[in-house]
Amino acid sequence: MVNLEQQVINVSFQAINQINKELQNNNIINLNYLLLKMSTILSKDVSIPKNELEKIIISEVNKLLIKYSATFKEILDNRKFVDIYIFINKYMIKVLKYYDELMMTNQEKFDRYVEITNGHMPNDKIKKSENLFISMDDIQNTMKLLNEAVRNYYEIYYNKTLFATFTNEKIIQFKLMEGQLAHLLGINFYRIISDQKYIDLFQITPKEIEFLNDRNLDPLGKAKISILQKIVDISNGNLLQFEEDRLKKIKNYNYQYIDYGADDKNLFNYAKMNMKSKSFINFKPLEELSLVLDFPQGYELIESHKKNVEKGNEKPAQHSVLFSKNNLSEQFKYSTLITNYDKDEDRRYFMSLFVKKPEEFEQLQKESIPSITTSVELASDDGSVGSVKKVFSTSEQIEFLKDVYNDFKKLDLSEIVNYFQNLIDECGYTKRKGK
Repeated sequence: MVNLEQQVINVSFQAINQINKELQNNNIINLNYLLLKMSTILSKDVSIPKNELEKIIISEVNKLLIKYSATFKEILDNRKFVDIYIFINKYMIKVLKYYDELMMTNQEKFDRYVEITNGHMPNDKIKKSENLFISMDDIQNTMKLLNEAVRNYYEIYYNKTLFATFTNEKIIQFKLMEGQLAHLLGINFYRIISDQKYIDLFQITPKEIEFLNDRNLDPLGKAKISILQKIVDISNGNLLQFEEDRLKKIKNYNYQYIDYGADDKNLFNYAKMNMKSKSFINFKPLEELSLVLDFPQGYELIESHKKNVEKGNEKPAQHSVLFSKNNLSEQFKYSTLITNYDKDEDRRYFMSLFVKKPEEFEQLQKESIPSITTSVELASDDGSVGSVKKVFSTSEQIEFLKDVYNDFKKLDLSEIVNYFQNLIDECGYTKRKGK
């Protein structure tokens, strides 16, 4: 027989599920993401005392829940549901603490991770910096981020296609293949299968190794999916023990310097995985506007792909780049996803995720045709789940255009500006000289 406390818990989770459905109907993914977004916004307000932040975040989320969820409003208004309200409040506090622990709020450290991984700093400066040492806590945090990113994929993007309408009136389909997820999150399978102890650690089979070495045998990336799942399965147990044992063999075993050069023999590039996982978690095309840059066929954005084309191993690609704000750092504030166009399916598949400063794409800005989203829809490929749609208001689009204008100095925005010309005049927005 279920006791009263367990009954309250069961009913409360049923209420949360219903609240999430009502939020989805209003283009909000779920309660957790609402908490995360509000936390991201309010944590940047220096006028809010830190000891008051959690209470204010929940207060603001409650206001939105009252507006968008009839279930929550009924719970709030009816005294007989007071136990459920208290449970939901405790649930929100727990979620905020979880995200606070999960997402390293130290933007400087995030920026450093990006700089190290992208090779923007001389090696002598890197080696002298105390922030470049990875501790067991950092490794554990990174694996939590990886787990969260993988969970996000299966909850939000698995078996779904993103339909985005842009200011040039083009509708583009974006798809993130399951077999490409690990690459986007910074996992290097070829490093793993190059050492027997890593093969043993993840119990990788000879067939999986064969598939990894010959992509023609495994076009869907089933081996990558299988190994990623194994990494997730042992990430809180055997993997951490493996890393701890390895660190103890180093003189100062509490810390380890991770070299990001070609001679790196470590299992994972944790800094790279950390920043890419965080960037992917914060990729929210249903909540934030995006900028797309289209390129002509054969314009290669990825060096490895270019080399394979030259060797005759791959066909010339037709790439697009999707920039979406991730709110993680003022310097590296965009998640940048490279896509390849499949003409037969009229769909773009995500290939790589970059975290770079906007000015680092200066050459791409000169060669591309830009456009920004006006609406997006995430729809199930087999029709089993209803679609989630977001239409961005004109004012939201204008504000995003201002950001793009400031962040991408070399981008020719004349077509986008023409699209908004009437409203631009009303808003007092001035066109860039020469455009």
